[in-house]
Order: sequence, then C-alpha cells, then structure tokens
Amino acid sequence: MRLVAILISLLLAERAYAFSSAIYGEFRNTLPSTVTVELTNRSGSVYRRMTITPGGTGKSPITNGTARVFDSTQHPVARGVTVKLGEKPLFDFEHKRFYYEIRAGKVVTVTVRQGRSWLKLSVNEEGQCSVFRSQRSCDQCGLGAALNSVFA
Repeated sequence: MRLVAILISLLLAERAYAFSSAIYGEFRNTLPSTVTVELTNRSGSVYRRMTITPGGTGKSPITNGTARVFDSTQHPVARGVTVKLGEKPLFDFEHKRFYYEIRAGKVVTVTVRQGRSWLKLSVNEEGQCSVFRSQRSCDQCGLGAALNSVFA
C-alpha cells in the first residue's frame, strides 16, 4: 500500500512539473496548413495539445519531452525534442522560453533573436495585441512589456 502511495506521489509530482509555468515553449508553424501540436513528458504522457494556424504561434509550459505535430487528419508531420541538454544558449532568460519552429518532418529549436522576432508579429499596425484583439497590454498574453515598447 505504501508503494502505491509513493508511485502516485511521483506521478503527481511529474505532472505538476510538466505544467510548471517557469519555462515556456513558443512554437511557430511554418507549414502551409493548420497543425495540432502534442507535448509529452519523458514518460510519454501527453500534457498539452494546441492548434496552430499556418504562420501562427502557440505558447505552452514545457518540460523535457517531445513535441509531436499532426495535420488535420491526425497524420504525423513533424517531431522534435523539447528542453534538450546543451540548449542553454538558446534559452530566452528575459521571457523564460525556448523557441521552436515547426518544419516539414521536424521541430527545431531556433535562436533567441529569431524567436523574439515572432513576438513582434503579435501586435498589429494599430497597436492591438493579435491574441486579445484589443489595446490590452501584451503582458496579459505572456508576450512581455518589451513588446509594447517596440510599437510605442
């Protein structure tokens, strides 16, 4: 009985870690069609699914694991590892995230400079956040105050 309690505690701790808001992944879809991104932890449990339109981005808390990408018919189109060892130079400490590009057949980590350029695309010409479609601060959608200063 005690072993079962320990195993359940470990499972709950792993799930809590997977949903930690400390580290995010920003995923950009470069494919010509809408995709579904499925994030799994190291043990293979799916902890997040999100849909991303062509040229669009999606953000999620991430952990060590895998990003699997599917088309509208649930056919796998790309795959990649999230939070790999040795990727520290590619981590954006200011925004607490890694940036991933969804390409044909693979999901790759890109540089901070590349990833931050996507954030600039999230405010339209009128200064409206493209996530909220309003004049709200982009802090509310996790894009950071630095984004607002670009369009001031």
